[in-house]
Amino acid sequence: MTSVQRGRGGAGGPGAGRRALVLCGGGITGAMYEVGALAAVDDFLGAAQGASPLGSTKFDIYVGISAGSYVATALCGGITPQRLAAAVLGDPTEASLVPHRRTDLFRFEPLRTAWHGLRLGASLMRSALAVARGQQRLGEVAGDLLAATPPGVFSLRPYQRFLTRFLRQQGLPSRLSAMPAELYIPVNDLDSGHRVVLGGPGPGELADAGIAEAICASSAIPMVFEPVRIGGRDYVDGGTGKADHVDVALKRGAELVLVINPMVPIRHNPRAGSGLLGKSDRLRDHGLLTVYDQTMRMAIKARLHQGLRRWQAEYPKATILILEPDESEADMFLQNPMNFDARVQILQYGYKSAASQLLARRGHFESICRHYGLSGEVSRLKRVWP
Repeated sequence: MTSVQRGRGGAGGPGAGRRALVLCGGGITGAMYEVGALAAVDDFLGAAQGASPLGSTKFDIYVGISAGSYVATALCGGITPQRLAAAVLGDPTEASLVPHRRTDLFRFEPLRTAWHGLRLGASLMRSALAVARGQQRLGEVAGDLLAATPPGVFSLRPYQRFLTRFLRQQGLPSRLSAMPAELYIPVNDLDSGHRVVLGGPGPGELADAGIAEAICASSAIPMVFEPVRIGGRDYVDGGTGKADHVDVALKRGAELVLVINPMVPIRHNPRAGSGLLGKSDRLRDHGLLTVYDQTMRMAIKARLHQGLRRWQAEYPKATILILEPDESEADMFLQNPMNFDARVQILQYGYKSAASQLLARRGHFESICRHYGLSGEVSRLKRVWP
């Protein structure tokens, strides 16, 4: 955890002194990292013991992006990291809180596959006839075939059904505007190419969007998942453009903002011969997906930190804190973001990661807590969690 800058506070006016939590994306493992890290923050603040005015479920503003939108929704609804962890660990009384299988998020859908197969076949036949009649060049066929492919390999309809059940079983509202605290879910409009922020108080289609639909839209990774349609517009992953979205909270009066970003590149030295990555210590030797994963993480972190510096300059009285994995630790990098089997391991790593950084910069974080009327004590942190 690092502080971008400690603000002076005391901004005054409506919304002054508000606290916000911003949760970035990162798939299943990213969500687990956020839950573990927030459990450590709660222990540090004494929230788990009920001794703090601030904790994971007590922020004034929640901003959730992609996988972080589900965690933000749960916290905004009063569900603690401890309960989410219990669900992952198999507590039958909390089982409905989290998805337990990939099929809870997406699955092979025969009818959808058949429909797109028919479209592709029809396009191929039309192109073949056009080529035979001399109306189209062979090199143009590929473009027609690509246009006939589905907008995503999978749909997120199974995830939407899970989220609808989750909200109903936990007694939470189905609309963003009805949540007990302000909840914002950024998405990207596919046709306009611009960010859209769903949620918040007040009337309007965007403020009153369905929570399940909004989470799915913000989680719709391009090419992997088809865009999600809300109000006649198609939306994709909230992290495809901006990576931080801290401005959503700052523009609504947040003075203290905690950002959690699970996606960082690994800082690796192949000459060290650590054996960290298996037989070969060079990332390039682990294939196309590893190269893509590393470069994607590099881009996410660069965009995130660039955005944080910009917003800190525009809001100098605010304090922005960021919590993310140590780049020298491979725990997050070695796990596929959709790896359900690694959930417990990443929960533990998230707590350990946050706790170690709170310990390393104890004076800094305790000073920030005092500045905002909070009591942060590293003595509350646990050696092992959960």
